[in-house]
This record gives sequence, structure tokens and C-alpha cells, in this order.
Amino acid sequence: MRHDLVRVDIPKKSEKAFEGTNIQTLYDIDNSEKNSQEDYEQAMKYIAFHTSRPRAQRGKAKTYFYSRGQDVDAYFRSNLVIHDAKEQEVVNLTSNTLKVEVR
Repeated sequence: MRHDLVRVDIPKKSEKAFEGTNIQTLYDIDNSEKNSQEDYEQAMKYIAFHTSRPRAQRGKAKTYFYSRGQDVDAYFRSNLVIHDAKEQEVVNLTSNTLKVEVR
């Protein structure tokens, strides 16, 4: 099991509502213009998260992140790959993207 950070959005102006035109995307793994190492490091100023590979038990695995006291929308995706005894991939599943809103 692997958990990945997919996207990080912050408000452009903190005194306004976090919606519509007041959203700035700092990092987006699916957008070539927003997925550089510099973009990822900028996002890490707002959340603390490291791609993790926790052991899954009974189909469940946990991961954690911290918002550093900032308003942020963080998007995560998980991937499960299972190999057989011959190291052949037999299962490869990717989750839907999970959006976590921190206010």
C-alpha cells in the first residue's frame, strides 16, 4: 500500500472565504506545470506529509499529515500492489482521490 499527496490548495487571501476564485493550487501531481520538486517543497510549508508505505491489515492502512495551522485543501490517493511468490504483479488498485479540508 502506498499513500501519495496528489494536490494542495490554499486560499489566495486568508481573510476571504476559501472558495471559487480565492483558491491557489501550490502542487498538483497531475499538472505538469505544478508538479516540480519546488512546487512540492512550497506545499510542504502548509502541510507535513511524506509518501508512505504502511502495512495493510485486513485491507486497511493508515497515514497521517499535519496542516501546520493553515487553511488548506489536501488531496490524497492510495495504491495497492500485490505480488505473488514469483514476484509477478497480480493486483494493482488505485483509489479515488480523497479531499481533506482543513479550516
